[in-house]
Amino acid sequence: MTELTQWFGEHQQWIMIAVALLAFFESLALVGIIIPGVALLFATAVAAGSASINIWGILTAGFLGAICGDGLSYLLGRYSHEKITQLPPFNKHPEWITKGEVFFKKYGIASIVIGRFIGPIRPIMPLVAGMLEMPAIRFYSINILSALAWSPFYLLPGYFIGAAAENQQVVQQHHFFLFAGILLIPWLISTCLMQYQKRLRTDNQRLNTSILLFAISTILLICTYLLVKNGYAAQIDSWGLKVFTALHQPLLDDFFIAVTLLGYWLPMAIWAATITAFLFLQRHFALTSIWISATLIGQFSISWLKNTTAFPRPSVVQQPPISFSFPSGHTTIIIVFMGTLLLLTRNRLSPQAYKYGVLASSLTCVLVACSRLYLAVHWISDIIAGTCLGIMILALFYGLLQQKNIRPYTQKSASPKSLLIATAIGIFCAYVFAVIPSFEANKAHFQLLGTPSKVALAINKNG
Repeated sequence: MTELTQWFGEHQQWIMIAVALLAFFESLALVGIIIPGVALLFATAVAAGSASINIWGILTAGFLGAICGDGLSYLLGRYSHEKITQLPPFNKHPEWITKGEVFFKKYGIASIVIGRFIGPIRPIMPLVAGMLEMPAIRFYSINILSALAWSPFYLLPGYFIGAAAENQQVVQQHHFFLFAGILLIPWLISTCLMQYQKRLRTDNQRLNTSILLFAISTILLICTYLLVKNGYAAQIDSWGLKVFTALHQPLLDDFFIAVTLLGYWLPMAIWAATITAFLFLQRHFALTSIWISATLIGQFSISWLKNTTAFPRPSVVQQPPISFSFPSGHTTIIIVFMGTLLLLTRNRLSPQAYKYGVLASSLTCVLVACSRLYLAVHWISDIIAGTCLGIMILALFYGLLQQKNIRPYTQKSASPKSLLIATAIGIFCAYVFAVIPSFEANKAHFQLLGTPSKVALAINKNG
């Protein structure tokens, strides 16, 4: 792998083409089973990062290669499945196809998404989908949407390592704690929530839980407000600001800016409108009302609290947002979005699927919250307050759904697959039409006023 990385370093013009071809062959039936595609992609991504090749170009190349590889595998399965099964290695291992068919029949559309990230079945699932004559429109829709996640998942780690090595930016101990926290917190949330939900067997227990959550979150929000107002949170807020500004590196800047821009009003409006359209077209009118109500209450409560408290933001970046700091609106609204989506699909999710849904939702919320701290536009107290406000709104709607006079209208949950597709389409459109066009301009806004060490000195003086 070292030799391959070195060769690409000397022939940088081939890197983007190599990424596309490797993604294609790694996704292609027969070939993807034989070649060490993941290792080769990692080595190529390292070379791309070392050469400072445009990251969006690398991700696009991987995205297109993966789509074409899976798409061709699907066509081979649909129109040449008898010949395919007679070729090696399938003629010696027919059980691979059999197991793939069992997996596909069990998980349906989800098998295409899951299969894209699991090595042994990755090149087989599109082939099996074609053999079992999955509708082409459905397959290619899932193929494209899942590739959006696959490309950064497989390419960004190598790219970051290559760029860090080239810039001699050794990952510090604080970076390890950041990454560990981003992974550990969602795992703890999902584990605790699943364990607690096993005890909720009656409607009264669920209603009492919503009341308890609302009360605890309200009390914590009020306490946080009083601590900030009276200056007792200043020390921990200043400490958090220094810790996160010390973590700044160019690649992490780009990553967290891309994450945080999703939480601005236009991207979130695009996402919300996509979910609304899907629910409405499926005639889930009551669920559509709940979704719109949760979104609007979230936005109005954020605006009201910010304007009422009027706490200033940190002033260590070139152009901080013009709104007030308390609470973090990004944190609140992403919790409301992800939590409400889980509520709308709750009755049609298996325990395992629900656990994965909570885990993915928690990870998304943690990333957005961390992006606000990393970019130095919020204090720790803002994140705590935003979390409390988001939980309050979710608890309110969770309790509302337990009411007997409302349950007949909301008993039929929305299709998890439909909302997953709607979410993927909404986020994709948000990035294409809102985030990417404004990325460079916003990147300039989030630049620190000096080096991290100078910012830390300024915070100490002001503190």
